[in-house]
Amino acid sequence: MTHPKTVPAADRRLPYSIRKARPGDLSYIASHLRPADARELEAVYGAVDFLPRLEITAQMSDTVLVVEVKGNPVAAFGFKRFMTDTAAVWCVASDALLDLDRRHVRLSREIVRRWFQVHRNLRQLFNFVSAEGTGHQQWLTALGAEFSPAVPMGDQGRYFHKFVIRRQLPHRKSQHDIV
Repeated sequence: MTHPKTVPAADRRLPYSIRKARPGDLSYIASHLRPADARELEAVYGAVDFLPRLEITAQMSDTVLVVEVKGNPVAAFGFKRFMTDTAAVWCVASDALLDLDRRHVRLSREIVRRWFQVHRNLRQLFNFVSAEGTGHQQWLTALGAEFSPAVPMGDQGRYFHKFVIRRQLPHRKSQHDIV
């Protein structure tokens, strides 16, 4: 079932759907995690049994959605508000997400855009990304993320960048704009 508030009409013909998370989704994703996601989670938590951490994250989140491809959950993502205008955002996925090619970037942009539309007071999304995760950084850059210098974090002291994705406010024309 496609989540109508998340998936743009033009994408409904694509081989995926977005829906609310169901029991078993996180277990499936945890057992099929992309190696980059597994390395990042291990660097933060120092453990390789990721399911309990993902379940806690989902329980604490305000919104948890799943990307489904061919009947299987391939990614889970969500956010948790910490202040009226700020929320932590997260995403984990299996390698099957990569089968969507660049479509997952377009889908991600649409999801972020919709979150900002629905949650009118929300001004920014943030979290941390491994300094070693260049693929994650490229994806986040495509979503408009800005990065802070890397700092050591987690049990292993690996370096992570804080990232922020800010609401794009409409540009107001002024007398100084070139027409």
